[in-house]
Amino acid sequence: KSRAALDRRHVFSANYIYLLPFFNKQTDLVGKIFGGWQASGIVTLNTGLPFTATTSNYDPAGLGLIAPPTTAARANVICNPNQGAPNTQQQWFNIACFERNPTTAVALSGNLPGNGGRGIIHGPGTKRVDFTMSKIFGFTETVKLQFRAEFFNIFNWVNFRGLQTNVTNAAFGQAISVRDPRTMQFGLKLNF
Repeated sequence: KSRAALDRRHVFSANYIYLLPFFNKQTDLVGKIFGGWQASGIVTLNTGLPFTATTSNYDPAGLGLIAPPTTAARANVICNPNQGAPNTQQQWFNIACFERNPTTAVALSGNLPGNGGRGIIHGPGTKRVDFTMSKIFGFTETVKLQFRAEFFNIFNWVNFRGLQTNVTNAAFGQAISVRDPRTMQFGLKLNF
């Protein structure tokens, strides 16, 4: 019994479209340039996915593990890795909550599989705002030009993605990948 691999406890998504109320008439040159702009965007706030701590080169119960990613041995857990977690890139969860592999042939766990449950580590969440400014310039009833300025992750928030969860790895507990940084694109589209 554990969290599903795709379980995000809290998901917030909101989108908006707002026509700026300046120079609505668009009758003169100033109105045609500064009127009719539209702001839109998407706000995304999610909690993180679950992660599972594993170990390698250690099979105290003699299960005969197949090489990862097919299977991996579970680590032994001695406390809640989410309590007192620094949530930084250098250490996302509390790594002191996991037993390391024994350095001698004597197994610390009494020839039992690791007690770490699947998905017990709360992964990093996602915080992102995408923003667009657009304007349609009308030349005739059928010929229109649309300008778009699009900003993805406009505040350039760092959203960690993957965690190193193998207790035998030197980077154990670290955030090892990130989602996309700020990206901007501009476009023109002619409709006729």
